[in-house]
Amino acid sequence: MNNWVLIIMNICTWIALLVFYLLMKNYLPKYFQEKGKNLATKEDIREITDKVESVKTDYARQLELFKHEMALLEKRRELSAQVVDLINRYKELPPEDGKASDAQLRSFEQDYYKLIPWIPTDILKALNLLFSKSKPCVAKPDVKDVIISVRKVILNDECGDFKGGDIINFVGFGKQMNRI
Repeated sequence: MNNWVLIIMNICTWIALLVFYLLMKNYLPKYFQEKGKNLATKEDIREITDKVESVKTDYARQLELFKHEMALLEKRRELSAQVVDLINRYKELPPEDGKASDAQLRSFEQDYYKLIPWIPTDILKALNLLFSKSKPCVAKPDVKDVIISVRKVILNDECGDFKGGDIINFVGFGKQMNRI
């Protein structure tokens, strides 16, 4: 009986060795090959993810820069609209020898002073000339030319060859339309 136990144990050992050999030969290489593929895939995914995140970061940075540029453009546009409104208010004031009230002049002056810190120097000089009392040796700028200067500020000097004389005058425009 002892012999049979040894024979059975030897057979079981040989079967175990055969199973171990077959595992080592067939299953384990495929297992490690698949593990290698998975590791490579994980590395590829990490690389792709890094690239995607880099693109997202660049896009977000560009988007923020664009938003900032648009906000600056909007602020320039608002400032320009305030300057044009101020010019229109100036045109509505009575002439120098007229009877503008102190309240009208004070209100106009306050609004003008509020804009002074934000107005570019060349436009500020033109407005000062436009709003100042006439001096015989200094010619006042044309209102339309000042508006074109404001337009240049909004468009960063990219406004083409449009000039003050190109702006339509609407005073008397109705009379011209009636003749047609």
